[in-house]
Parts: sequence; structure tokens; C-alpha cells
Amino acid sequence: IRPQAMPELSRQLAEGNLLGAHRLNLVPHINQYQDIYDDVTNEIMRLKMETQLLPSLATFGAVHTLDGNSGDVCCDQGSFHPTNIDDPSKSLSVRKDLACPGNWVYCGFAKMWNVKNVTWADYIEKQHLLARTPLISLRDGTGLPLAYSSQRVCIPKRGPNA
Repeated sequence: IRPQAMPELSRQLAEGNLLGAHRLNLVPHINQYQDIYDDVTNEIMRLKMETQLLPSLATFGAVHTLDGNSGDVCCDQGSFHPTNIDDPSKSLSVRKDLACPGNWVYCGFAKMWNVKNVTWADYIEKQHLLARTPLISLRDGTGLPLAYSSQRVCIPKRGPNA
């Protein structure tokens, strides 16, 4: 979001209008559900949570919080698509090339659904798309981790001169 747009967006929110970040997708992450996970005693439920929430480890543990009021922005890295290892200048067909049932952000979660005894290797193999993508959250938002929806990278930049 361009800093110049923030006053108008703030005005819209103050008037009670709902704003949706159309280029950002919510990413299920253990940080948001740690208290629930810690209280779960049912092993089947714990396993489901482990396969459907990113762990707070390695690249998945780094969630960059942006503060729009301080001038933080998320800059599109252009035509670099980290999901395409062979030719990062081109995006991939999520359903055809990646065999995903839907949006690339959620591809790994679908592939983790029936994994038993989740290991770190499972996360690296199944969530390799998200492992290459910086996760962000918005300070004045929900706090949930977000990923850029277009298979490109959103690079967090800090400050008013970003």
C-alpha cells in the first residue's frame, strides 16, 4: 500500500467500511493458535493442527510486522516468482504445474492433510513454496501472517522513505 493512500484508507475504516487486502492471503500459523494447541490433549486434533499450521521455525518463524503509520510498505519484487525454481521469471499454473487444489499459498496445507507423524522434512517438502516467501503482518491488522497472492515476493521495507 502506498503511503499516500493511507489517509483515505483510514477515513474509509473510520466510516465503518470493510477493507480487504486483495493481494495478500492469510497464512495459518502456530503463533496464532499456540494457546489452543497447548491445551489440546487429543492426539488426532494435535496432529491435524500440526499439519494445518505453519510451525514457528526457520523461515516460517520470521513474520515481519509492518506499520503503515510509520511509513512501512511491502514492495513487489516484480517478475521474480520463487515458486518456479526452473525459471523464476515466470509464474506456474497452480493446478497444472504444482498439482494444487487451489491458491498456491494453501498448496502445502492440502498436501500435509493426511501426513502422519509430521517431521521437519515434511514441512520443507510440502511447504517449499511458502518457505521461499517472506511472511508479513500488519501492525494495525489482525496480526495474522500474510503472503503475497501472485506467487511473487513482497519485500518488507521500513520507514517513511521506503
